Amino acid sequence: MKILKLSVILLSAILGYGTITSVTAQPTQEQPKNPYPQEVTDAYLEACLQGSMAQGLTEKQSKSLCTCTLEQFQARYTFDEFVQVYAETNQSDEPPAAIFDVGTACAATLTQ
Repeated sequence: MKILKLSVILLSAILGYGTITSVTAQPTQEQPKNPYPQEVTDAYLEACLQGSMAQGLTEKQSKSLCTCTLEQFQARYTFDEFVQVYAETNQSDEPPAAIFDVGTACAATLTQ
């Protein structure tokens, strides 16, 4: 799958994380380096699942991709930095580099 399509999926998830209020997240076994508020992780996962399945991924692929991307964001960016990435998506027609970086890191999950 092309990184651009992954970026669109991730961009959809980031843009949608603030608009979804009733969601559930899969519990993780390890505490992330930069934990985000639970309501943010829940909303991100829900928006990512919806966006990736709308782009044609299966539910299994979507769960794998969305979990991976959330873990990558939490490993790489503090919550404040993640909010900045979100703000950048609203300021430009091009996705921020962070979206491409995370998408590239998680692309392999789609072939598993």
